[in-house]
Amino acid sequence: MGLCKKSNVKDYLDSILQDKSYRSVKKALYTSFNNSIQEYSTYNPDNDILILSFFSNIDYIVRLLEQKKRSLQTTFTLQLTLIPLGLLKKYYTQKQIFNLYYKSSNYHTSDILWVIQNIITGYGEEVFLNNFKKVRCNSKLLHDEVVRVYNSSKKKKYENVIFEYDSNAQEIQSQKDGLIFVLPKNR
Repeated sequence: MGLCKKSNVKDYLDSILQDKSYRSVKKALYTSFNNSIQEYSTYNPDNDILILSFFSNIDYIVRLLEQKKRSLQTTFTLQLTLIPLGLLKKYYTQKQIFNLYYKSSNYHTSDILWVIQNIITGYGEEVFLNNFKKVRCNSKLLHDEVVRVYNSSKKKKYENVIFEYDSNAQEIQSQKDGLIFVLPKNR
């Protein structure tokens, strides 16, 4: 039965728990639900499902679920957010990823998964794996490395672009009122 078919909040939250039905996890999930209702008057389970799906350590799950201000959030959809986390897991331990998202709440941390997802979507997972160089797992260094991979991938994609113009397009190149209009040139 899907999440939307549950008849009450308890059944709904219990279905989110998956196989992690420990009392501490259940209590933390209920706390997360209550915090969300109090702050936003609504509840989106994606972030809680993300935490429950990615982390296996119960202590990490409880601490992240109980956190009011989270930097670990779904970036696109739940499934698309799990992919960049899985890639980070190839380089860092679950403890390092937990510390990254538990101890830090700056903008760098929340952008990391978003930038990785953009690399995967635009250039492919292998581009990330081939170009990423493991750095110390802190938000600033990791953010900077991920942005470096993104920028170098973007630059490589457009490095060998060849521009071809017909005679009409060539005619728009001109100079008028001190402004110069030129078309991009091939390298």
